[in-house]
Amino acid sequence: MRAVLSCLFFMLLAGFVRADEPAKFMKFYSWWDGSWDVELKKDGKAEELSMTITRPESDVHLVQGFGVGLWGYDPKREKWVGTGFADDGSFFTTVLKSHPGEVVTPGMKQEATTTTKNADGTITKGQETWTYVDENTATIVVKTTDEDGEVSSFKYTCKRRK
Repeated sequence: MRAVLSCLFFMLLAGFVRADEPAKFMKFYSWWDGSWDVELKKDGKAEELSMTITRPESDVHLVQGFGVGLWGYDPKREKWVGTGFADDGSFFTTVLKSHPGEVVTPGMKQEATTTTKNADGTITKGQETWTYVDENTATIVVKTTDEDGEVSSFKYTCKRRK
């Protein structure tokens, strides 16, 4: 009986530890809360964009700017996931592989994968590297491959508005 109760106790404890994961992810990604100026560099050209990230619910980020997306903790994947629509009519899902610490610190890097269904029905796969440059700047370098195997890349530089 004692062994059964001990086993149940540890199973229950494991459930409580896991229940805290969404809060840890939200604490880490709260770094993104606020308004941002974004520079997109692609094909030798730079485009100025902006985005705002708010929390309509305590555990969800709403990203608005050059499209709209919802980001949050996915309990099935145990990952931070964003999904939404870009201004060009495409639909995306991005999965960050992990968060590298309790809070963002300069120099941290993360890897992500993105699947995009384009407005014409084709699928593009992307690999991303997110780098936290300083307390107000992040870069996201994206390498995409379309269904024909054509590779392209671009870079976002995100600067927090003060």
